[in-house]
Parts: sequence; C-alpha cells; structure tokens
Amino acid sequence: EVDRFVEHVPDALYAWGLEPAESEISFKNENGEELGAVLLSGQGPEGDEGLVYVKLKEEPWVGLIQADKKKAIMDKLIACAPDY
Repeated sequence: EVDRFVEHVPDALYAWGLEPAESEISFKNENGEELGAVLLSGQGPEGDEGLVYVKLKEEPWVGLIQADKKKAIMDKLIACAPDY
C-alpha cells in the first residue's frame, strides 16, 4: 500500500533510483515464472526525506512509501531467507 502516487512519471526512471532499482522483489509461481515484481528505490523526492519511490515493474504508475515501511519489508524478507 503506497502513501501517495506521483502525478508526473518521467520516461526514464534512472533519476528516481528505479532503473535499476535498489531492491527488486519478484513473485514467482512453482514453475519459476515471474508473476510480478516490486521495484524499490533508495531515495524519494527532494524535500520529502523519509519517503522512497516504489513501482510495480509492469505498471506505469510510481508511488511513494515511508522509508520505514521499506525497511520493515526488507527485514521480513531477510528473516525468511535461509542461512548460507
């Protein structure tokens, strides 16, 4: 769930840290086929510290979430990963 959407999305998302994304979370079925992916940036708009850009890979919109939400998501995923 995003906190808000960005109204004007540029063609190149490099400046927003989404091409490539700092983090990409892919969802795959049992056959390894990608069902979708969430792209998470390491930055947000100037003047809005504490927010980061987020985008579904296959969708045109870009949203903003609180950086602590991103951290919570990443911490949950890391906790699920097996130790190597």
